[in-house]
This record gives sequence, structure tokens and C-alpha cells, in this order.
Amino acid sequence: MTGRRLAIVIRTIDPAASGRVHETLWEAFEDADVEIPYPHTHLVFDETSGQAGIVVEREPPLAEASGSGETASTAD
Repeated sequence: MTGRRLAIVIRTIDPAASGRVHETLWEAFEDADVEIPYPHTHLVFDETSGQAGIVVEREPPLAEASGSGETASTAD
């Protein structure tokens, strides 16, 4: 059965009761061989991955970045 959707919302004051309900549902799904898909990304970096170019730009010091005009003074 593909394309079926099931939404279950459990609202209770007792977190332990909610946990038991979730656990019971999860076990029932496992017993029925129901798979719950989720979006995921699997990244593999190995010798076949090729090369990646990386550019690092440094931010200016805070005083310069803020535009406050404050500069450090030095004695001559």
C-alpha cells in the first residue's frame, strides 16, 4: 500500500502514558512490517569523491565591521 497517510496526535498530561502509547504503536508497526520513511541525506567522502574547492574569507575586526570609526591609537 503506497501513498497512504496516517497522522496520530497524542495529547496527554502524563508523559509516561504518551510514551507507552508511542511504544505500543511503534511495535505494532514493526510487527506489521510498516516502514516509516523520512527524508535523509547520506554523504560519503572517500577516494572516489573527487576534489572540492574551498574559499575562506575572513571577516574584518569588529571595530571596522561596525563602522563606529573607532581606531586604536599608537604613541609616537
